[in-house]
Amino acid sequence: MKNVIVVLFMFISSISVAQQAQKTLLKTFPLNGQEQVVLNLDGDVHIERWNNPTVRVQMEITYHNANVNIMKYLISKGRYNLTTEGTADGLAITNPNTGKNVQISKEGKILKETIAYKVFLPENVSFIVAEKSQASVVSNDGEIATQ
Repeated sequence: MKNVIVVLFMFISSISVAQQAQKTLLKTFPLNGQEQVVLNLDGDVHIERWNNPTVRVQMEITYHNANVNIMKYLISKGRYNLTTEGTADGLAITNPNTGKNVQISKEGKILKETIAYKVFLPENVSFIVAEKSQASVVSNDGEIATQ
């Protein structure tokens, strides 16, 4: 009986330690006549071509040390709101709030998160990826090139 209690305690402890939350967010932007997109996104950027006249950004957010309630709160406060601006280089898409550290406990624990972006661009639109991003491009025939 004692062994069963110890095993049960270890199982429950491992579940609470392995907190992880994941969410996918989508945002679509009109190009407003722009022929180039500038991606100022912090993280991995995977670019695919599609036959639509808009740009779609899919964000895959993973928390490594926080739960879904913290994620819902940060989403509601605008942490993952993308912004756009027409610039001389093209339509700039930025995630301005993810560069800030988030404290998630009274003890000072900082949120550990990963954000991966999948960006769908029209065939006729060129793009620039900021230096802080790691980008891969998927062509129509499925080939992947890393920038």
